[in-house]
Amino acid sequence: MTAAAPARRDDPRVVRTRAAVLAATREVLTESGFPALCIDGVAKRSGVARTTIYRHWPSAAALAHEAFRDLAEPAPDIDTGSIRDDLLAHLRWLRTALEDSEWGRLLPHVARAYAYGFAQNELAQQLQLVMDAEGSDVRASRELETRA
Repeated sequence: MTAAAPARRDDPRVVRTRAAVLAATREVLTESGFPALCIDGVAKRSGVARTTIYRHWPSAAALAHEAFRDLAEPAPDIDTGSIRDDLLAHLRWLRTALEDSEWGRLLPHVARAYAYGFAQNELAQQLQLVMDAEGSDVRASRELETRA
């Protein structure tokens, strides 16, 4: 008897499962915040087994990190030739993202979790990974500063 091959991330079943788990995670975060987030609750809400969730995410903090990260859209590349107009365009984009997106609705919950250092700073470490990965947005902001 041979062992089953591990499921690939692009397998339709894996894609559906991950989407269900991440959606349930975002619902819990939006409704109750990070302190209420637990793998058991996400499993019940998503209909996905706890063991399957743990196979993809080692902790609630890692789950929150991915649920939030997947919603983020990169800042637009704006160069109008005027630093003032560039900054105004970026601020309009940010305002819209904060007011009209699921990312914006989740941000306060994730920020609160970060501020209170839940999960022995694991979430803070996960968010630092996002910040490091989003370094290109920071570099773009610095470019605006140097052009000012």
